[in-house]
Amino acid sequence: MLDSESLRKIQESKQIVQKISESFSHNTEDIIDLMQKNSDPVLLAAVMFKLAQEREQANKELHKIYEKFDEIMLELKTRTSPQAALEISPDGRRFQTLPEQDQKIITIIEQKGPTSTQEIRAALGYARLNSASQRLNGLFKQGLLKKVQSGKKVLYFTP
Repeated sequence: MLDSESLRKIQESKQIVQKISESFSHNTEDIIDLMQKNSDPVLLAAVMFKLAQEREQANKELHKIYEKFDEIMLELKTRTSPQAALEISPDGRRFQTLPEQDQKIITIIEQKGPTSTQEIRAALGYARLNSASQRLNGLFKQGLLKKVQSGKKVLYFTP
């Protein structure tokens, strides 16, 4: 057991801790009890065993979190198109929902026939060609449009 000097120091430490934070003081009462009984090897073994169990459980939980994170990252990296989402209709067929701009592009191409990037840029009011080009290439990669090069122009059309 502890001598009177050690008990006095523990009580002083407890009072200092209470001044700092009441909730922390409440949590340290168990630790103070353990300090007073620190000479019991069975108690120390039980505490060490419990700590090992809690650490093992925490490691399992972290492992689960890492696995979920890896699954999400893999899904994000392998997603073919962040813009289009596959949905299932009531009759069981799959179809893609496209952003409004992509739907407009497909409608324009269906109406006009083979269309260039410049024509899409003008029709949608884009400031630069890059925006129209990216959208058209995205639709091509999804298989919703075909493209053919005619001289320096690239023409897009529906399959």
